[in-house]
Amino acid sequence: MFINIMKNEKGGIFVIAAAVVVTIVTFVSSATLMNMVNTDQLNTQYQHDKIQEELLLRTELTRTSLAIEQNRYIPLPDRVVKIFTPTRRTTYTIDNHKVRARTGYSVQSLIKAEREGKSGRKVLSPIKRMTERYLNPKSLAEYQYITQTEASENEDGGFAASLVKFYNQDELYGPLHSNSDIYLQNNSWPVFYSLVTTTGHFKVVTSQGAYVGLATQVAPMNDIFLGGWEEEVPEVIFEPNAEEIRQNGIELGNDDTDIVYVNLGTGSFELKYGEINDIETVELDVFSWFPSDIKQVEEVIAIGGNWYEDADYIFTNVITKKETLWTNINSFPINNNSFWIPNGELWIKGEVSGSTTFGCADTVFIVGDITYAGTSPGSWPDGFSGIDPGTGEPLYTGPVNHNDYFGLVSEQKILIRYKHREPINGSNIIIDDNCNSIYLYGAYAAIAEGDIVLHGDMACHYDGIFTFQYQHPHGSTPNFIAPSPYITREFTIELYDSGGNGWDDATIDVIVNGNLILDDIYCTGSQSTFEFDVDNGDLIETQYTNGGSDDENSYTIFDHEGNVIFSDGPPPIPGYVSPMILLEPTNMESLYTFVDLQKYIFPINNYIPNAGFNLHGANPINGNPCGYPIESWINNTLIDPNGYILSYPNSGGNYVYPYGTDYPWYNPVWPEPSTDQVNQYERGAIHLYGAVAQRRRGFVHRSGGDPYNHPYGNSNPSPWEMEDYHYDGNHPSTGYDKDYYYDRRFLEVTPPDFPQIHENWGQYNLAGFVQKSWFFKSPGDWGF
Repeated sequence: MFINIMKNEKGGIFVIAAAVVVTIVTFVSSATLMNMVNTDQLNTQYQHDKIQEELLLRTELTRTSLAIEQNRYIPLPDRVVKIFTPTRRTTYTIDNHKVRARTGYSVQSLIKAEREGKSGRKVLSPIKRMTERYLNPKSLAEYQYITQTEASENEDGGFAASLVKFYNQDELYGPLHSNSDIYLQNNSWPVFYSLVTTTGHFKVVTSQGAYVGLATQVAPMNDIFLGGWEEEVPEVIFEPNAEEIRQNGIELGNDDTDIVYVNLGTGSFELKYGEINDIETVELDVFSWFPSDIKQVEEVIAIGGNWYEDADYIFTNVITKKETLWTNINSFPINNNSFWIPNGELWIKGEVSGSTTFGCADTVFIVGDITYAGTSPGSWPDGFSGIDPGTGEPLYTGPVNHNDYFGLVSEQKILIRYKHREPINGSNIIIDDNCNSIYLYGAYAAIAEGDIVLHGDMACHYDGIFTFQYQHPHGSTPNFIAPSPYITREFTIELYDSGGNGWDDATIDVIVNGNLILDDIYCTGSQSTFEFDVDNGDLIETQYTNGGSDDENSYTIFDHEGNVIFSDGPPPIPGYVSPMILLEPTNMESLYTFVDLQKYIFPINNYIPNAGFNLHGANPINGNPCGYPIESWINNTLIDPNGYILSYPNSGGNYVYPYGTDYPWYNPVWPEPSTDQVNQYERGAIHLYGAVAQRRRGFVHRSGGDPYNHPYGNSNPSPWEMEDYHYDGNHPSTGYDKDYYYDRRFLEVTPPDFPQIHENWGQYNLAGFVQKSWFFKSPGDWGF
């Protein structure tokens, strides 16, 4: 049949056409099948790309986090991953971009794939994955209280000197950690409402510092640690340098700036720069007896004495007077910024509006309250409303301040200033706000680490601490105005001859206090002038000798201001004449500014050379602090039981040592009598709403009897040895009570560039970050 068809002309055409159709169908089917296979292969590859890119992006979470933790100041490293199969090679390229956010970092990652087959042809995959996540660094502000060591700065003095413990006045609401043992006072238990951790152990000591035992064995742990406790946890490390603020902060001050004075205000702050200059060198004579106040000056005058003349001169103090020159700077806005002071001290106070951190390479002095604009002083910024009476847990049902956050960082120490002189309207007004409680809102960090190589055992005194200034108060003799015992003035005597031919053989002598000052002077021509010196209280006398023309002769004595003191002639009275005692003492007064420096040698030595004069003096009575007014009068009663005034003059044989006085300029507003301090030994409470981080634990209250600071006891002598942190004489207890609350907002929001903490991961110390969010973005949202 096939042969017949082939013989048929039309049949042959049909067969050929059918064959062609079959061929085409077969080709198309093959092509379609091949296309379907290829499409399925591409879809598989794209699906593989999508899965592989997601896996790589997930691993990039850890890699970029570690990169930021190691060095957050350099660009994030990109990444290339190559995957090989027998038929192709796929290269995945990841581009990373870091954006600094308000309290952390936003990390954006874009991954792309490129394939290369056996032919070498490269094809860019259309599959791109993009992610963004937010990393919030864990900062020191997350702890209400954190230290490297619980020992005090007196650790070089041994365990007793270093011991600082928690006791029943400590009631802390936020997380607490120390990289050392934590000490609790026996039967005077503190209360902690949040988790407390230590790399060491909790130990119990008596009020006198004797070791009792491990807290787990002798203390009611469930009554103390209401929020839980852990021992032997990994170390939490914080660096001694404020790297974040150094890198990102706006610098304030210059190379000549000694003080940066910041007064925080609504959304900005006022700024002054202080430059301390040496203005002159002053020599001050030191005497074996020197009055403490005007009362004693009047006593000396009443008995006809002159303490400058009757007391013994024993030394000359040479001091350099300094003056602070203030320059007002324009206000700076607070726009979630940090500020860095590389030179000089930072003095700061005021009301914070917004979010800001101040950092300083030197010591920071808090000179007044630091509060929030959105929270009234005494209220809680995080909504804290008390303790649930049923569960014993903190309640947070009050209003929350979502705007104001403050950080203060020192690479040295943070001190609550005792007093200071503030430049107001051209006058240095003494400000004593901190002597009657203080409100502090925010996170505070003193992060210095003492250099053991440089300072040896004394390195503990160079660690960062949060503490208060002027811990060992002594009274000093204040400035006072009194009649001057010794002021030299230049007087003149003018001789006249009405005939114009001079005195004819006549002469006159001038005698001061019995001493011949001008001998046989006379007039030439019509007038002659002579000068001589007198002191307060001096007796001036003249002795005129007659000549040939006495009716033409006369003379007049003038004081230093040209006032006529005495006049005689013509003719002058012959012989001795006592014109007057120069001036009454009350008519010449002087301000005694550096009284202490005329009573004692400075810098202080134990004994004056060749005199045996004890610089500290006798023991204070009844536990009083050293210095004025123990040497003086109160309500017209002489407090000095030894009769210091009665020992005047010291040559009389009844001389007694004075009690001593404050070390010059140790008191920030020296000189200051103890009568001005008595209500400021106990300075109220520190009302803290926030967090404190310090290298070691600083004191906020002192008993006044610390044996470390008084190694010889309170007896005489107990010398000032400032370099060894030893303080002279007696002083009372002083400092603040603690009223501390945590600001739990710091668990989520950190003040700008506040120091971060590091967690101990084996041989590396890597910063701890919290991954707040991680999500994919569409290509149109890609920001770089």
